[in-house]
Amino acid sequence: MTLGNLYLQKEDMATAFSYYSKAKKVSDTLKVNRGSETANLSLAIWHLKNGDLQSALAYAKGLNNINLNNTNLDVAFNAAILFGDYFMNKGQTVRARRYAKIATELSSNTHSWQKLIELHRLIGDIFAKDGNYRKAAEHLQKSQFYADSLAIDLRRIDID
Repeated sequence: MTLGNLYLQKEDMATAFSYYSKAKKVSDTLKVNRGSETANLSLAIWHLKNGDLQSALAYAKGLNNINLNNTNLDVAFNAAILFGDYFMNKGQTVRARRYAKIATELSSNTHSWQKLIELHRLIGDIFAKDGNYRKAAEHLQKSQFYADSLAIDLRRIDID
């Protein structure tokens, strides 16, 4: 899975897909639920980045029923944010809100500043698109707060 992620970051889509498919096949063969869920979510992200919404949704169909004890929460969170952004950009705020809600549930198990930044940005964007500018401002301010806090924490790191 990690190799697939590296190739996806390098935008070598064919190689990323190959590694994700192999990981899914191995996980399915060995009946490793967490591996299969992670592979499905990774393939969902791959298909979404390639503009194939139907295939992406087919792979991510389990996103609403994630078993928090057996799923790679980082992959699930990233998929939820990615789908939320996708539907937000398409003007489909109801669907974007559904994925933002999933990301919110997943974020309660994380202490990542970056994830909180992304989550509050997405929620703020959804509220702004719906015309609720007060709530949009609240979430966008939270996103900025976490971004500023992360910047401060990184400046405090002393490697000498």
